[in-house]
Amino acid sequence: MNKVSSGADYLMQLTYRPGKLLELYCRFVTGTKPNNDIAAFAVLSPVVQLQRQNWRTQFSFKINEAMELRSRIELCWVGAKTAQKEQGFLIYQDFFYKPPLKPWAINMRLQYFETGGYNSRLYAFETDVLFSYAVPVFFDKGIKYYVNINCDITKKTSLWIKWAQVFYNGKTLIGSGLDEINGASKSEIKFQLLKIF
Repeated sequence: MNKVSSGADYLMQLTYRPGKLLELYCRFVTGTKPNNDIAAFAVLSPVVQLQRQNWRTQFSFKINEAMELRSRIELCWVGAKTAQKEQGFLIYQDFFYKPPLKPWAINMRLQYFETGGYNSRLYAFETDVLFSYAVPVFFDKGIKYYVNINCDITKKTSLWIKWAQVFYNGKTLIGSGLDEINGASKSEIKFQLLKIF
C-alpha cells in the first residue's frame, strides 16, 4: 500500500530572439515528487521525496523561407542524495522543409537518449499526422529517428505518412504484456488520408 503524499515543481526559462530567424531558450526545472522507498520492506511503503532537476537548451534557426533546423539537449538528475540516484541525457536534431508554393512538406528527427532508469526518463514532443500528436517517454539507451511527409494531392485531399524507428542498446525485449516485442528495435508507420467534402 502507498501513503498519501505531495510534491512541488519550480520552473525558470530564458528565451533569446535576436531576430525572426533565430531563437534560443534555456529552461531549468527543479522539484520533488513522492516515491516509494525501494529499500524498505513494510506493509505500508514509506514515501521518500525524490528530487528531480532538468536542464534543457533548444536552438531554432530558419535557414530560409522553406527550411528550419531545431536542436535540443536535455539533462536530468534524480535523487542525488538517495539510493535511487539516476541521470538522464537526450539530444536531437530536427529538420523541417516546407516550400511555400509546393503542395508537400517533410520533417525529420534524429535522436539519441541515455538514462539510468525509469525515474530519469525524458519526454520529447514529436510532430505527427494531422489531428494527432505524440509525446513518447525515453529511458534506457537508444537511438530514434522519424520522418513525416505531408502531400496535398488535390485542393480537398491530403495524405500524411509517418515512419519511425527506435533502436535500444543491449535489449532483447521491449515493452510488456500485449505491447511486448522480441528484439532490440521497434518500428511504427502511420497513414492518414484526409478528404474534405
